[in-house]
Amino acid sequence: MRDGNGKEAGYIEPASLSYTTYGVWTRLADDGRSILDPNAFYGGVPTTLADMPATGTAEYYGSMAAIERDGDGRNDLIGNLRGTADFAAGTLDAALDLYDAGDKSAWGRVEGRDLRIDGTGFKGAVTSDRGHAGAAEGSFFGHAGEEVAGAFRLDGPTTVAGGFAGRGPYDTGTDEDPNLFFDPDRTID
Repeated sequence: MRDGNGKEAGYIEPASLSYTTYGVWTRLADDGRSILDPNAFYGGVPTTLADMPATGTAEYYGSMAAIERDGDGRNDLIGNLRGTADFAAGTLDAALDLYDAGDKSAWGRVEGRDLRIDGTGFKGAVTSDRGHAGAAEGSFFGHAGEEVAGAFRLDGPTTVAGGFAGRGPYDTGTDEDPNLFFDPDRTID
């Protein structure tokens, strides 16, 4: 969708989430085709500090969307999220497998290790297997951190900005398949 000022926005409606949403947007250059700066957002009903888990671990599964700026070109990306929160250690590990939104070919992986949980939020460094580096931030949403969402930005060979959201917690030993939102052969392990 475009507004009269050359801004283009995309909104993701994650059907399996109750408390969270996310999306991406970019501003178009005067030529109406080239993008200037991709961005992402997330939001929802935040977990209160009193409801935030202080011990244990939780698995989160979900989806993501991103815009990649490559020179004047643009690539729309979609993919999967898998996150593991260690509430006692105050860390979150996240892996995002990204795919081209058009032909579904693999783009690569974005990872954040030991993202620091502070209160009901988290932030830290992320990298891609394509030579990008950047940062991610996010929050826990719903009762007792039932959902997680955030945004990331990467710079390197290209610029990538994306949003992600997932639900959990899952016990991978006993719970049913979490049914990831996008599945071109389920590459997240």
